[in-house]
Amino acid sequence: MSQAWQNYIVAPTELADQDFDVVIVGSGMGGGMAALNLCRAGIRVLLVEKGRSFLEQSKLTGVEVEHQGIESRLLQGRWPVKLSSKVEGVASNFYAPLGCGLGGSTLIYGGAVERFSPEDFEPRQMPSGELVEWPYTYGEIEPYYQQAESLLNVHGTVDPLESGTNYQLKVPPPLNATDRYFESLFRKSGLNPYHLHVAIGDADNTRNRDNVKGALESGIIPALETGNLLIVSDCEVERLIADASQVQSVELKSGDQNVSLSITGKNIILACGAYFTPALLLKSSNDIWPQGLANTNGLVGCYLMMHTSDYLGVWSTKRHSDQGADKTLGLRDFYSVEGEKLGQLQSTGKSAQMGYILYFLRQKLQRSPFGKIPLLSQVIRQLLRIPAFVACILFREVSIFSSIVEDFPYSENRILLDSRTDSGILLQYNIKEELKNRTRKFRRLIGKSIKNHWVVNFTHGVDLNFGHPCGTCRSGSNPESSVVNEQGKAHALKNLYIADASFMPTSGGTNPSLTIAAHALRVADLLARKIKENR
Repeated sequence: MSQAWQNYIVAPTELADQDFDVVIVGSGMGGGMAALNLCRAGIRVLLVEKGRSFLEQSKLTGVEVEHQGIESRLLQGRWPVKLSSKVEGVASNFYAPLGCGLGGSTLIYGGAVERFSPEDFEPRQMPSGELVEWPYTYGEIEPYYQQAESLLNVHGTVDPLESGTNYQLKVPPPLNATDRYFESLFRKSGLNPYHLHVAIGDADNTRNRDNVKGALESGIIPALETGNLLIVSDCEVERLIADASQVQSVELKSGDQNVSLSITGKNIILACGAYFTPALLLKSSNDIWPQGLANTNGLVGCYLMMHTSDYLGVWSTKRHSDQGADKTLGLRDFYSVEGEKLGQLQSTGKSAQMGYILYFLRQKLQRSPFGKIPLLSQVIRQLLRIPAFVACILFREVSIFSSIVEDFPYSENRILLDSRTDSGILLQYNIKEELKNRTRKFRRLIGKSIKNHWVVNFTHGVDLNFGHPCGTCRSGSNPESSVVNEQGKAHALKNLYIADASFMPTSGGTNPSLTIAAHALRVADLLARKIKENR
């Protein structure tokens, strides 16, 4: 980060007696993009980030590499503590694939930034019988999809199955030999592959982790260039202070300086992510808001959704080089089948490598009963190197693909406060039979469609993607069934907005990052207009 921009990263004590047009809590895709459009509109913004502002970025690696310890994880841009969940009544503690630092989870994401389908924005009846509607149409969000694609420098090609949509895509990097083989195979199988939409730089027209663009590069740094943004990092918001109509102040605690203070902002945007935005609202309860801020209907924290994601191995007729760009091939033939929502297949461009397999096995261990026994867990973690090595030999001709299957909203799947956990929250989730059926159907369709090749699923049952949470403060036009309106503003509070995945009424069948970015840009534009009108 430029030395000049360091002047805009301030200590908490420098915030005393300052008042901001907007205070944004969280600097991931939602917070970073909201900051950019506000700052470009001449709005004075303070961005509050729990993690570090200067990360050891040369050491950042993929999610398949584990890091232990709070300090190590913060320096690597990862969420510092384990999350606690109770899935199907089974409790577990694990490191979720979440980022922490300037850029949020985009510090560790793979760079795939896909739009939701236009049909995702149409009213739908859920298996629960509930009618779910987005508060705006695809046509209303499309200009912000285009802006987000431009800011993130998205490369790719248009899905052949889509029509009537306008993209802002750059020419993608060439496929590596592995993905070229599978692109040809998919077409021969009657499928419609396309080049996955990825956020990358132009320097060498390749796609790898060092070249991925996220909220830091595409939102925060350009916002700093306007001179309208201040950042305070290593600082956690503990609660919001509010009266009946608006948020009055934000209470912060600095990690490194061990100081607490209260700051004021005319408007507050929460972008802490779908786990921690509802948690902050629940922690901010008072006599006026006994159930938590913006929670008169009891829905804050409810309707937690997470995609299911499998790792699928496809045997090739011979080994192909995976050198070059990775994660470059997409397939949405089964995004929706006969009116039933399924999802997307994406290439990783990689063979079954030791790091991927070992990470996968250790993630399974964390969420198993053995993962709760510290000494036994540590022993098993080391012993897992043996099956991982054997798998590398057995699966050396296998290429890895990942799937994303849409999750539907159920009110009992939710975020709860729990002071006994490291993170202060508990993820409570029950897997519905319809989700199991749709996940199995997607696997069957993929297996049947890829001709003359053996497809193996490395996942059994339903594997929830804890890196794609959404829906816990969902938007809608009806205050009785939603938390925020079509502008992202809390129904009952005139200056509180949400710009992360919490707002999503449905989860779609692809990566949520681009939809978060588009929503945040839209929220920022609408808020900037309101601020200027009131000046």
